[in-house]
Amino acid sequence: MKKIIIILILLNGLSLKAFSQQSYIHLPENVQMEILLDSTVMAVLDNNAYMDIWERLWIKSNQNMACIDFMSDSLKLNYATLEDQPKINDICWLSNSNMIIANDSVLLLLDDTGFKIISNLPYPNMKIAPADTNSIYIFGQSPMRKEYDISLLNPDGKISRLFSLNDEIKGIAGDGNISIVALNKELLLFSQKVEPTVFYHTNSEIRSIAITDFGSIFIATQKGVIYFEKMERAYTFCNVGAKKLWIINDKLYALFDDGKFAVIYPISQFENFTQTIEKQ
Repeated sequence: MKKIIIILILLNGLSLKAFSQQSYIHLPENVQMEILLDSTVMAVLDNNAYMDIWERLWIKSNQNMACIDFMSDSLKLNYATLEDQPKINDICWLSNSNMIIANDSVLLLLDDTGFKIISNLPYPNMKIAPADTNSIYIFGQSPMRKEYDISLLNPDGKISRLFSLNDEIKGIAGDGNISIVALNKELLLFSQKVEPTVFYHTNSEIRSIAITDFGSIFIATQKGVIYFEKMERAYTFCNVGAKKLWIINDKLYALFDDGKFAVIYPISQFENFTQTIEKQ
C-alpha cells in the first residue's frame, strides 16, 4: 500500500508540464492532447497501470489497487484491497464491463457479488487481453517448452491454444478470429485459417499496441509512438518513448517514459493522416 499512498501524495501537486524542447508531437488538425498526470512516480508504473472502459486509471501493487477517475468533477482516487486473493499478475476489462484478474493459477471475474473463478491458467505469470465480449486472450511462456503460447478462453470456459512462438509476446489485440501480435520489433497477423505472418517491422522495441475501430494501429515503442494506417502507411507522430497505450471512446491514452500520462483525441481524425503528411 505504501506505493499507492506515495502516488496519492504526489497527485496533490500535479503540474501540466509540456514535453521538452527535444521532443515533438505532430498531430492531425482538430486533434488535441491533454496531459492528465505528470509525476516521477508515473514513470516507474510500467505494467502496473491499466485503463478500464469507463476511462479510469487503475494502479496495482501486489494485492492493492488504486483507481483514479478523470471523468469526475474533481480528481478522485479510490482503493480496492484484494487481501483474500493471491498476487495480481494482470487485469483486463471485457466490453460487457466485466473485470478479469489473472493471478498465478486462475482467472477471476469480479462483479457486484465478489470474485468468481472462471478458469485455471495453463502456466504461472500469464498475461491476458480482451478478445470479444466473452472471450479472453491468454499468453505467456511455457516452463517446459520455453515457447510463448497464445490461447483463447472461449465463452464455454474451454481454453484452446492458437499458436506458439519462440519470441516473447509484447501484446495482442483482436477479436479471437483475427489477431495482431506484437513481438520485440515485429507485428504479426494471425487468423485461425492463416499462419502467423510478419507485416510490419519497427526500429526499436515494441511495448504496447492499440487498434482502432477503423482498422489502424497505434504502436508504443522505446523511441516513440507510431500511427500505422490500415496496414499500409506508418508515421511516427511522437518521439517520446511510451510504455502502454489504450483506446477508449475515440481517445488514445498513453503512459510515456518520462512519467506523463496523456490523452489524445479524437483519434478518428487520424484517418488519412499519413496521406496528408506525404502531401506536405
